[in-house]
Formats: sequence, C-alpha cells, structure tokens
Amino acid sequence: MANAAGVLPQLKNLTQLERTAYHQPSETNKLAVLAQRQQVLGHLQLVAAAIASTAAELDCEGERADQVAGYLAEQENQRVQRLTVLSIGVGAVAGIGTTVFDQKALQYTFGIGGGLLTAGLGLLSLTSHHKITFEHPRNLLTAVWQEEASSALYPPSVWYCLHDKAFSNRGETSVAHNTRQRWEHYGQLAQPNSPEGQRQQTLLFGTGGVYSVDELRIRANMLNELQAAVRLINQDLQALLLALIPPTAP
Repeated sequence: MANAAGVLPQLKNLTQLERTAYHQPSETNKLAVLAQRQQVLGHLQLVAAAIASTAAELDCEGERADQVAGYLAEQENQRVQRLTVLSIGVGAVAGIGTTVFDQKALQYTFGIGGGLLTAGLGLLSLTSHHKITFEHPRNLLTAVWQEEASSALYPPSVWYCLHDKAFSNRGETSVAHNTRQRWEHYGQLAQPNSPEGQRQQTLLFGTGGVYSVDELRIRANMLNELQAAVRLINQDLQALLLALIPPTAP
C-alpha cells in the first residue's frame, strides 16, 4: 500500500529519523520525526481522496445508467398496459361476436380472428422495443475489461491497487482480472465470441451507443461491482494508517 501511495522513500526516511530520535531523544529530532510523519500522512490523505473520488464517479455513472433504465422500463410498462387493454377489448369483441351472430362463418371469423389477434398482442407484450442512445465517453469499465497496464482515467494509486495482484484475496491475480472474470462467467455478458457478445462488448466498453433496459442494468451492475472493489482499497490504506500512528502511552 505504501508503494501504491508513493510514500516508500518518505517511510524509509521516517524510520531513520525515528531510530535517531530513539538513540538521541532531543527536541529537534522529535520534531523531525513529527514533521516527516505528517508529510507521509498528507500523502495518504491524498490517496484516500483519490479512492473516494473514483468511487463517487463510479457511483454517479451507475446511478445514471440505472435512472435511464428505470425510465425505459416505465415506458415499456405503459406499452404493455396498452397492449393488455387492447387484448382484453379484442377478446371481448370476439366473444360477443361469436354469440350474437347465428351464421357459423361469422362465428368462426370472430372466434379465430379474435384469438389470433389476442395471441399476437400477447406476443408483442413479451418483446421490448424501447431503446435509447446512452453516451459515456469517459468509460471506467474499459481499462478493467482490457486489463491495461496503466489508465489515464484512474488515479495512479487506485489503478496500481486494482492492477497489482498483491491486493487480491489470494494474491494470484489482480482485482481487475478477477472482476473481468466475474463479468464473463456470471451471466452479465453474452458469449464473448458470439456476434451478440461482440456487439455488447463494443457497447459496454466503448464510448456509448443504443442501449436496451437490460443492457443499461448490466452496465449499472458492473459499475457498482467495480465501485465496491475500489472502496475495498480503504482497508489496506487503513492498515497503513494504523501502523503510522504512534502508540499512546498508558
């Protein structure tokens, strides 16, 4: 974590100053230790701010995708309600027609025609037609999906933690790699080698395009998952901060 924060030289200097202050406990040496510790803590506060700002951006993008998905879902619900009402009306007319008319031909016409229209309206209600253009030129998902060595969209300390395997639970693969694996294997993405999978990857990891409700929700879920991974960096940062705080005298 100290390497990710870029404070290793300052920590080495702090260790030397503490050793000097221990053997030569003068006020000057004690002040030097205090000043160096404050400098390190200042750097770590900047890292904490970078983590918070990245998590906030991911949260904002996730909420934006979720809100647009909610809007599309509401439009789709209204469409289904209209089709349902129309289907009920067609069924009622067909039922009345088969009982009012005495001629078999008309009864068959109303019965079969009404049934076909009702079935057609039912099938239309099962398909989603509402889509929307959704742009995201600053796409924080792209670097994770491509597992880039560096990313201009992330603060260096944050990307180091996501890209270095030492920060994962097992220490075998990076957090970014593990996140991509979950996206691939837990149903969030279509088969990567299929035409639909290629289209979805271009949409989700590019600069935007025409989204459906389900695709917007997939994007929101991916952003929220990545946000959780970024927030977990605070655990390592907290451990480093606790190590820097001198023990209080009993």
